[in-house]
Amino acid sequence: MITEDSIISEISEISITDLNSMFVLLLILGFLFIFIIGIYLYSSFAYSAIAKKAKHKNPGLAWIPVIGPTLISLQIAKMHWWPLLLTFFIWIPFVGIIFETILLAFTTIWDWKTFEAVKKPGWWAVFSAGTSFISIVFAALLLEEEIPLAVDLISLTGSLIFLALIGVAAWSKKK
Repeated sequence: MITEDSIISEISEISITDLNSMFVLLLILGFLFIFIIGIYLYSSFAYSAIAKKAKHKNPGLAWIPVIGPTLISLQIAKMHWWPLLLTFFIWIPFVGIIFETILLAFTTIWDWKTFEAVKKPGWWAVFSAGTSFISIVFAALLLEEEIPLAVDLISLTGSLIFLALIGVAAWSKKK
């Protein structure tokens, strides 16, 4: 039977350290959520502006979560959509790495052609692809082991440089 004394004893067992740990965890999750929303908004605005610069008929596609920027890139590149189906197979153990590498090659080509469509150097697409490829190689080599922090930092740095470059491509003046 639940009594007032049993409830008070349960509450008193929660220490200040536990509450602090939960608060820190919630704070980290909150910042992570805000960061992810910020990246989504930034990339959607950027790819929408890139689509307008490239005279794409539907720049609003950039606002579709996760897949929107990729749809804009492949349509600006005037290439087939079927490689997107590889996304469903990258979760298969062992062979997923092969599908992920093939999908990475296609997205790099799409991004390369997208940058060229807005009069920017196509090799800018390599920043995202190169660092992603490093992560894929380490994941393939280590399989079940933990990926070193240096690889994560390389991947993060490449992603941030790529985000800066899509901003430059979106909002810089044409030459």
